[in-house]
Amino acid sequence: MDPAELRARSQKFALDVGKFCDTLPRNTRTQAIANQLHDSAHSAASNYRAVCRAQTPKLFISKLCIVVEEIDEAQGWLETLIESGKARTDEAKRLHQEGTELVKIFTASKHTWLRNNMPRK
Repeated sequence: MDPAELRARSQKFALDVGKFCDTLPRNTRTQAIANQLHDSAHSAASNYRAVCRAQTPKLFISKLCIVVEEIDEAQGWLETLIESGKARTDEAKRLHQEGTELVKIFTASKHTWLRNNMPRK
C-alpha cells in the first residue's frame, strides 16, 4: 500500500469515526468519550499527512509514532463504548477492526524504517 492509499485510508477512518460519533447517545458521559474518539481518529489522519511531508528523518519517525498512538487511543475509546453498552453496533466493531489493521500497517512501517535507518552496533 503506497503513502497516498494510506493517507486516504486514514482519512476515511477519521471521517467514518466522525459519522459514528454523531450516532451515539446525547448524554454528557457518552459525548465526552465520543469527543475523545473523534479527536484521536482525526489526529491520526492529520499526523499521517505530516508523515508524508516530513522534512527530516526524526520528524518522519516521530509523526509515525504519533499516528500509531492515536489510532490505538481511538481503539481504546471504541472498546470503552462497546464494553459499556453505549455502542453495540456492527459499525463500532467494524471501526475497531479497521483501527487494528491500521495499527498493524503503521507499526510495521515504523519497525521497517527503524531497522533500515538506525545505526547498527
